[in-house]
Amino acid sequence: QRAHALMETGRPSEAITFLKLVLSLAITNDHHIHVNMELAHCYAQRISRERAVACRDRALSLIDASTETRVIVDVCRRCLNPRGVPVPDVLSRILQLVRERGDKEAEAWVLCDLASAQAAAGDVSEAHASLREAIQLAEALGDTELIADLAYRGADFLWTHGRLPVAVDYIQRALRCWEQTDSQKAAQAQQFLGDIYHQLGQNDAMIQAYEKVLEQEELLDMWRFGMNTFAHLVQEYAQRGDWEQAYRYFWRMLDNMRS
Repeated sequence: QRAHALMETGRPSEAITFLKLVLSLAITNDHHIHVNMELAHCYAQRISRERAVACRDRALSLIDASTETRVIVDVCRRCLNPRGVPVPDVLSRILQLVRERGDKEAEAWVLCDLASAQAAAGDVSEAHASLREAIQLAEALGDTELIADLAYRGADFLWTHGRLPVAVDYIQRALRCWEQTDSQKAAQAQQFLGDIYHQLGQNDAMIQAYEKVLEQEELLDMWRFGMNTFAHLVQEYAQRGDWEQAYRYFWRMLDNMRS
């Protein structure tokens, strides 16, 4: 906890001292992987690129048949943006490791992270192919929740890199899955869908998506972005001259803020 506090307050060199102590106390292989990735992150903060790469490579070398899927997923998250590291190459190495151990769930997550890294590097077509492969693995596993999570993350990075129509397809895929399993995540996907339609200028579709979100009033107080939904609806109805609807959503927005 002390190391994390130092990292978050911009003191990575001090955090390294505590992380080395944690590493000396680590018991399991998974602990060693996790702490080495933390050290790699600290060293990458303009301290030593060479040591950052060494810690990261040490963590990768420790991944074996006993490593939990969640640990591998965490390693991938930490490999997304380290400074000076060729991210897609690192994730390709992790992908090879999980394929050797036959962990299909981990393979799907690594492919999704690889797709995100490829999109960030400008290879959006390659990213789309990696994402499709990840979702195909989830389909083969019959894991609806995994399909939804992968589709949502894919929509997010495709949207970030300007592939809005394709992002719509993926967010709708996630939405269909979550409508069967998780109402809160389904409403979150509806919100995201509304945001994409807003950017595309498809305002009728945007209104439909946002109003579906607002049907689940019990969820609004759980999200910080509820105000954004109300604000877009107020603006759109005002621009259309439908003042009755504009005022209705305006007062609902104020009531929601007060609550």
